[in-house]
Amino acid sequence: MSVSEVAIPRSVVKLYSRYGYTAFAVIAFVILAVLNVVLDPSLVTASGFISTWATAAPLVLLAIAVTPSLLSGNGGIDLSLGPFAGFCTVLIGTFLNVGMFGQAYFVVPVIIALGVVLGLVNGALVSVMRLQPIMATLGTYLIFTGLAEFYSPGTGGTVPAWLTNIGASVTDLAIVVVVIVAWLLMKRTNFFSQLMAVGQDDRAAYTSGISVGGIRIMAYVIGGFIAGVAGMAMTALISGASSSIGPSYTLTSIAAAALGGVSLAGGRGGILGSVIGALDIFLIENVLTLTNIPVFADNVAYGLILVVAVVVNGVTGGQGVSVIVNKMFSGKKR
Repeated sequence: MSVSEVAIPRSVVKLYSRYGYTAFAVIAFVILAVLNVVLDPSLVTASGFISTWATAAPLVLLAIAVTPSLLSGNGGIDLSLGPFAGFCTVLIGTFLNVGMFGQAYFVVPVIIALGVVLGLVNGALVSVMRLQPIMATLGTYLIFTGLAEFYSPGTGGTVPAWLTNIGASVTDLAIVVVVIVAWLLMKRTNFFSQLMAVGQDDRAAYTSGISVGGIRIMAYVIGGFIAGVAGMAMTALISGASSSIGPSYTLTSIAAAALGGVSLAGGRGGILGSVIGALDIFLIENVLTLTNIPVFADNVAYGLILVVAVVVNGVTGGQGVSVIVNKMFSGKKR
């Protein structure tokens, strides 16, 4: 009996139809997780888990942040989110750390507001000025990289105690869970269906009455919002300011989303894939560190992931690896 003749339960088919785009990332995660635990058993201890998650949280959040703009189509790669998160470490470590200005009720709204403004600017450049997303966000990438280097040429600074404590607890995990829950709730709204429609075919979406420009701007705003959260997680991780840390997350966050099955052509995927893809990237980094493989191998791995993702998306019309796995679910259903 061939694979295509195997009767697949409807529940499995339904689950795959929703999350099948994560299939490759999930398989990779299981393999990498086992390999990491074999190389470093302390990862499964309470302290090891907290430390590991605190290190992975900024990448996970930035992978989530780049997802909405990717889903909106039109080549919506947002290069600015990593440098913006890095600038947040400089802003907090240099300015927002004393007295009233260092309190959570002041720092959090300011950082989030800046992220929203960044999203509005990027969205307007793409949707109103009609610039290519990669060029528009390259401009804001350079702006935040330059600002970070101007105000903090290197590392240093101090951060409020409440922010430092985030990195020493499971608060980072709770933040990611809240973001995922918020996304799942948003999936029940018209905005999400319109976002996916715009990403799949913006002309068809426009003729059906969807505000393509408005949806794309909102996608960038959501990305900026989450990047602000990532910036605070990054600050908690390094307990200071760093002008160089942000740009290093740009390629890895995009590679994580691509690895997680988010179509670079738009209209397919979701943050669940980006989260798993980010964890895969983190576990790859950890394996390379534990096995003393040179650092340059990281960039080689990220580059290969992006190249493979672009090729697969091009060959399969934006359907990713799921077009291959679909053959397993083409038979009779129970």
